[in-house]
Amino acid sequence: MHEYGIAASLRRMVEAEARAVGARRVVRVEVRVGDAAGVERDLLATAWEQVRAGGVTDGAALRIVAVPARWVCGLCRTPVGNDGPLRCEACGIGAVLEGGDDLHLDKIEVERDAG
Repeated sequence: MHEYGIAASLRRMVEAEARAVGARRVVRVEVRVGDAAGVERDLLATAWEQVRAGGVTDGAALRIVAVPARWVCGLCRTPVGNDGPLRCEACGIGAVLEGGDDLHLDKIEVERDAG
């Protein structure tokens, strides 16, 4: 399950950012996962539950924001819907993926020591 590897990488990135700002602990992490990213969101959430234990990420919640895939005509760039053939209705050309294949760390909510 490559989601475990993604969760472990996410933890390393979050820990580095938390250290950089002098955080005592991470409260919440938010990521955007595209429909075409090849990531099972439920498996990623489960993997996060396993890898977050210990250190500043212990107990940190993970919020996953779904990003729909966006397809456009490969010729005229007209948007193409996901619910049928991936072809442009205007010119019949096949669609190309324009977005929704991304995986982004968007936000890290932390607690800092008072002072």
